[in-house]
Amino acid sequence: MGFYDLYKKRTCSSLSDKEVLILETQERVLDGFESTTNYEKIINITKDIEQGVTIISTNLLDVKTILSKPNEIFNMGDIIDWENNKWIVVDIDMNDQIYTKGKIQLSNNSLNVYKNYIHLAIPCIIDQKMTYDKIDYNPIINTTQGTIMVTCQNNANTSTFTIDDRFIFNGQAFKINAINNFLLKNILGVNSCPLLYLTMSKDQISPDDDLVNNIANGLNYVAPIINSNKILPNIDSILETKQQAFSVYKYINSVANTNTFTITSSGVPNANYTLTIIDGNNFTITNNIRSTSKLHINCVNNTDATSVSIDVILKGAF
Repeated sequence: MGFYDLYKKRTCSSLSDKEVLILETQERVLDGFESTTNYEKIINITKDIEQGVTIISTNLLDVKTILSKPNEIFNMGDIIDWENNKWIVVDIDMNDQIYTKGKIQLSNNSLNVYKNYIHLAIPCIIDQKMTYDKIDYNPIINTTQGTIMVTCQNNANTSTFTIDDRFIFNGQAFKINAINNFLLKNILGVNSCPLLYLTMSKDQISPDDDLVNNIANGLNYVAPIINSNKILPNIDSILETKQQAFSVYKYINSVANTNTFTITSSGVPNANYTLTIIDGNNFTITNNIRSTSKLHINCVNNTDATSVSIDVILKGAF
């Protein structure tokens, strides 16, 4: 925008000089925004939209600085899908007149719970140290005493967590000792999802803990009767160089019958993965190279021609 255009904005509108300068700065930032080397497209899972942002590395591999386009926003607690990984917005700069600026941190684990007999894997961060919002938890993970701090989005699925609720992380049981949701009262954006900080300590493994799916007391849940084709386990991602085994069966009254399946794959170059079909009901997927596309697995019942499918994300090494 030249001086003449700026003069027109000042004289032909009711905007203040400051507001006009903000608009001018926003236009300069937007010009060429998508051509910068740090421009990325992300999926804001919380808002269910695709956004174009600038992502800048920090001195921590699992923390990135993120900048929105002018007049676009993201909020504290938003869950972001970028490069086939989940990230959580853990910090927001309150000075957002030009654009929204914040920090995202890689989700390195999940809170596994049953809600209405559905297994939910809620992205979370188990961190050694956090200094966001002038809150300094140090140390967060104390391996000697077995205390951890878990950060997650404060939403309908997590707001019901209470003291002594138990969770399983990588085969180890923990229970909640304290819950801090201070951001809920101090959040500025009406559409923002604040963060929840859970202090947990090690707990004993219970006989009814589901250690396969990392769900505390998960063996107590009685699943509804299944009368359909089903692929198990319910896993949607595989880390690079890792292999995951799956089974597919036709269930009648929740009992697997002898129907076999034709198993095919698509959506990802063959070099990125290895699909090994063991028999008509069992197969493995090996993640050879990370892919930005999802691997689609389709299983067609050889008896009645019904089908079931899954999409698997071939992630990077972490």
